[in-house]
Amino acid sequence: PNMLPTIDSEYLANQVSNFKKTYFQHVMDYGPTQHVNFMLPFSEIKQATGRARITNNIVSLYESYLKLHGLQVLPNELGLMVTVNPKTLVLFGNESIAYNNARDAFRAKSMINGDVDGM
Repeated sequence: PNMLPTIDSEYLANQVSNFKKTYFQHVMDYGPTQHVNFMLPFSEIKQATGRARITNNIVSLYESYLKLHGLQVLPNELGLMVTVNPKTLVLFGNESIAYNNARDAFRAKSMINGDVDGM
């Protein structure tokens, strides 16, 4: 099957939301230019979904889902390394507002600190 089971979609939607929130916080602190890496361990995926094992098909479906959000995915023996890249990140709805607020907060802080490089 080429569709993620509901339990996986819900788990991934939650993880992607957490990645983006953490990324916005990172933008507020360090600016909108850096990549941030996250790990989705297979052990956590199994626990969250009740799976006994992770098949190549599931890995491939997870990769497709994450790429729809503009995330870069690199599978390894532990799980999926997910990279938030500001150039490819796809924002939905209010996420763009959260991103702009974080970026504006960083710029305001940079101006107060006289850090023109950060802008």
